[in-house]
Amino acid sequence: MGDDSRCGRLRYVNGLAWSPCTQVDTQKLDFAVWLSNTGKKPVTVKIKMAYVQAGTAYDCPGRWGTGVQVEIAPGATMTSPEKVCAVDKLPATAFQAKAWVGAPGETSWGYREMSQTVHVQADGVTTIWADEA
Repeated sequence: MGDDSRCGRLRYVNGLAWSPCTQVDTQKLDFAVWLSNTGKKPVTVKIKMAYVQAGTAYDCPGRWGTGVQVEIAPGATMTSPEKVCAVDKLPATAFQAKAWVGAPGETSWGYREMSQTVHVQADGVTTIWADEA
C-alpha cells in the first residue's frame, strides 16, 4: 500500500492470496484488502471489510462493509479502492484492518484476518506499529 503501511498474514481462498492492510498518513488511516491471483484462471471472491478501533470492530461504510464481489484476472494483483474505508487519526488509540474473503457461493464469511496494529500516540500525529514497540 505504500509508505507507512502494514498488512496481516497471508490467507488463501481458491488459489488467491489475500491480506488486510492499514496505511497511515498525516491525518487518516486507510484500511484495505490486498489480493493476488498467481493462478492461470480468473478467481471471483466476495470481500467484506471492517476496522478495529480501540478493541471495537466497525464495518466499513458502503458496500465494502457489507460485501462486494470482485474478479481478479490470472497473474493480477489488486488492492481495494483507496479511501473506501478510512478514518481520522484519534490520539491515544489503536487501529487495525479486519477483512473476510471467501468464495461467492458460501453462506458464511469463513476465515477473517486482521492487519498489524498501529498505535496513534497521545500527540495525535506520531504512530507506532506493533512490530516497532
